[in-house]
Amino acid sequence: MATFEPSEMDRLDGQDLPVILGHPTMKNLIYAALRERIVFGELKPGERLVEADLATRFQVSKTPVREALLTLEAEGLVTLRAHRGAAVSQLSPDQYRDLLFARDALEFGAAKEIVAAMTPARLAEAEVHLAELVSAFDAQDFRRYRRAQRDLHATFLGAPGYPTLLQLALNLQDRMDRYAWAAMVGRRDRWQASLDAQRRRLELVRAGDADGLVRMLRRWHAEGVDHLEHHLARGPEPTSVAGEESDDGT
Repeated sequence: MATFEPSEMDRLDGQDLPVILGHPTMKNLIYAALRERIVFGELKPGERLVEADLATRFQVSKTPVREALLTLEAEGLVTLRAHRGAAVSQLSPDQYRDLLFARDALEFGAAKEIVAAMTPARLAEAEVHLAELVSAFDAQDFRRYRRAQRDLHATFLGAPGYPTLLQLALNLQDRMDRYAWAAMVGRRDRWQASLDAQRRRLELVRAGDADGLVRMLRRWHAEGVDHLEHHLARGPEPTSVAGEESDDGT
């Protein structure tokens, strides 16, 4: 039976993983571990992901590794190249705009229903998640911050009672995680602005102002696109190469 180092398993705490017989599948454990490292910059854009090396690291066959890489490719986090194996995909303003447009189309289109469906219990739940955001910001713990932000969004998006809306919107947000990291890492001012936007979001939802909510989010997201383009224009960070040989030995 395959085993993982404690440090590998610790990183998976709180992840929402597909399960078989009540346990995460091996493929999804590997997927979550790699995704975490890509999203939070430990694996850099362009860095090679060699199946044989990963199989050794996770003490599994190549099959679940390959399946995990295919899932990451579907999310746009990994690029698979014939005869050259996998590599972490580059950050792209065009991809960010594409993901943002789709997510905003869902959330803005449902804004009135979301606001109308927010019960006192859901508002109280949102306050708890906002408090966790503040605590994570004070601790400068971005992983914790991003997870609390996801929980806050889930509270809003789940209010109308349409599971597909919640699933699609959160999936899109998850795919945008590393753009959020790129925009805020080392930028306390930008991180503070994100926290302020979440506070304002809750204020507008509590006030029942769906139109004001959409206007505020449009401004915030437009600023995010501008900031990301400026960040990427400075050039890619240096990348390390995990393995010099391709998976097929060429």
